[in-house]
Amino acid sequence: MAITNGYLTLAEATSWLRITDSVDDTIIEGLVEAASRMIDQYCGWQFFQDANATARTFIAPMGLFCPCDPISTTSGLIIKTDDDDDGSFERTWASAEYQLEPLNNLAKGHASWYVRATGRASGPIFPRSLANALVQITARWGWPSVPPQVTQACRLQVARLNMRRQAPGGVLVSPDLGVAERLFAAIDPDAKVLLDPFRRMDDL
Repeated sequence: MAITNGYLTLAEATSWLRITDSVDDTIIEGLVEAASRMIDQYCGWQFFQDANATARTFIAPMGLFCPCDPISTTSGLIIKTDDDDDGSFERTWASAEYQLEPLNNLAKGHASWYVRATGRASGPIFPRSLANALVQITARWGWPSVPPQVTQACRLQVARLNMRRQAPGGVLVSPDLGVAERLFAAIDPDAKVLLDPFRRMDDL
């Protein structure tokens, strides 16, 4: 199999695991992909960049800003709203009517995950709703590049999953030390330290 949207290449994974042959390449590729999706699930969003822009819908509960999935670039970015809640996104926003936040994140090589209306009380705001997704954003989702912390977390998680192969019943035994360690199905503790600053904090 080939790795799809993994945070390590096969070569990076085998180097980290100190594997010098290709016998288990398919298994290692599966571990990389599984670890990458575990990271996405733990953090609440993806760190790979979509190849093409696609449309997703979001709720803007406060009108002035709309939390969304991570936007990786302004290329292909389109924002529309359903101002009368009729199921049609009839209004397309001009770039001067909104700003991406956190501010300057794209310039730093990070993603943006909020869109804020720049108008004042008399200017444009997002249609407010607590239930209906009235904001449609077309974007290339993800991060411009995978943060190094995510890459390192993937290395740690791949190693943890690989250890599970030698742990029948989830218990890893060291013949030399006579120590048994329970491998719980969880994110590696050190990986969590690396990933915690990147976890999604809103309710999307």
